[in-house]
Amino acid sequence: MGFFSWECKGGGHSIRSRHSTNNTSSWMTQVVVVFADGDRVSGEYDGYGRVGTKLDYEGLEDGKFAMFHRACWELSKFPPFESPSENALDQGFFVGKYDPKEPFSAADLNRLKKRAEKANDKADKLWAALMAEANQAKEKACEHG
Repeated sequence: MGFFSWECKGGGHSIRSRHSTNNTSSWMTQVVVVFADGDRVSGEYDGYGRVGTKLDYEGLEDGKFAMFHRACWELSKFPPFESPSENALDQGFFVGKYDPKEPFSAADLNRLKKRAEKANDKADKLWAALMAEANQAKEKACEHG
């Protein structure tokens, strides 16, 4: 199985492993996982569903958790669980050349959120266009079939 990840509930960008960061973005490996029952675990994300010293933490299997980059969680004033984190489209690995700097203020965090929203909108439009193209091809195949 390859890398997989979730979107940070604070800044909207994927949680990354050290294999997909550089000196600028290494802060994105440090995470806090907040569970629906109030439990928390923190540490480095490994790219395969493990955080810190917790191996295959059982709470990650049921989806009742919110994952934050530690910096985003702290700037968001340590929020509790409200809703689950979504799967990251880039799997926390296929991030291209985008390596954001660590946020140190509410304004920095807001810029991260806006960048994530734009990227997600772009991905949604691309996905919709690809699906429309696939559906057209399917319809043509049925007409000629």
